[in-house]
Amino acid sequence: MSTLSLVEAGAPYDDRLVRDGVRDPAAAGRVVAELLDRPDPPTAFFSLTRRSGVGARAER
Repeated sequence: MSTLSLVEAGAPYDDRLVRDGVRDPAAAGRVVAELLDRPDPPTAFFSLTRRSGVGARAER
């Protein structure tokens, strides 16, 4: 999804919430924990791979 698509959908793009290079479930779990510990945590997560999604869900 491009930045333009997010804007068109009314969803703001915040590069502070983007994590590239998360390649395995353990890394995804760490990233989710880090993001959830923010003072203003995200309300949703989007993963491009099933492996990262599994790790993100396990952290939840």
